[in-house]
Amino acid sequence: MSSQPEVLSLINDGVIVNIGCRALIDEKELVKCLVRGEIRGAGLDVFENAPDVPQELCALENVVLSPHKLFTPESCKNAAENVIANLKAFFSNKPLLSPVTDD
Repeated sequence: MSSQPEVLSLINDGVIVNIGCRALIDEKELVKCLVRGEIRGAGLDVFENAPDVPQELCALENVVLSPHKLFTPESCKNAAENVIANLKAFFSNKPLLSPVTDD
C-alpha cells in the first residue's frame, strides 16, 4: 500500500475550478499537472497567498484567473438598486422583485 495520498485523476480532459472562500488547491502541484497535460485547464479566483498570484499560473494559456472579490462597485450598486426597488414595491403593495420565503 502506498503512503501517497489518493489523487483524483482528471484524465487529461478535466478542468478544475476553485471559487471557494479559501485556497483548497496545491498550486505548485496544479502547475505541474497543467504543464504535463494531466489536467486540461483551470479556472481560479482563490489563491494560496492572495492577493499574490504565482507567475507560473499567469504564464499558462490553459488557465483563467479572476480576482475573488465579494464586493465590487457594480455589485454594491446593483444590491442597493435591488433594495430600493423592493422597498418601493413593498410600500406600494406590489409583489417584491426578490421575495424571501420560509420554504
